[in-house]
Amino acid sequence: MSKAILLISCPDAKGINATVTDFIFKNGGNIIHADQHLDDQHNIFFMRVEWSLAGFKLEKGEIGKAFSNLAAKFKMTWELYFSDERLKAAIFVSKPLHCLYDLLSRQMTSQLACDFPVIISNHTDAQDLAKKFDLKFYHLPKDRGNKSKQEKEELAILKREKIDFLLLARYHQIFSKESIAHFPNRIINIHHSF
Repeated sequence: MSKAILLISCPDAKGINATVTDFIFKNGGNIIHADQHLDDQHNIFFMRVEWSLAGFKLEKGEIGKAFSNLAAKFKMTWELYFSDERLKAAIFVSKPLHCLYDLLSRQMTSQLACDFPVIISNHTDAQDLAKKFDLKFYHLPKDRGNKSKQEKEELAILKREKIDFLLLARYHQIFSKESIAHFPNRIINIHHSF
């Protein structure tokens, strides 16, 4: 079943939840999952809502345009995804490999509907595992003297491989603001457990 996933962040205001769910309801959608959170220190509302596209009145290409009017009313930053479109993730890992094993296992058993074309590491420990799973492996060791150069190489790899988001599987490095800017809201850190 094809589903739409909408991610929202905006200043908190009354009626956001009702407006978003009403948009889905009025277009014939059935909400499968919804989460919301308020960062009351910064007054920012976050929402993730997922609904079935079976019987939805709008075609995929029309949903974003129709939703943008509502989004403007609440000054929303939002992203729309579809479950039947497979995204590409690059995995960054250092020496501990248990999170990497977990990701690869879940992807292999269809628990994660995405592709992992590359593994990038500052150590060589994951190289044999990448080979077993037929994944490209890039060893890019970092220190204070070469961090900027290595990050440029990482970004070139990610662009060449058309990577959609990053998974940090116990990657013991801190990205620069410049690198993070290339993947806003598209970096997931699963450090100590899945």
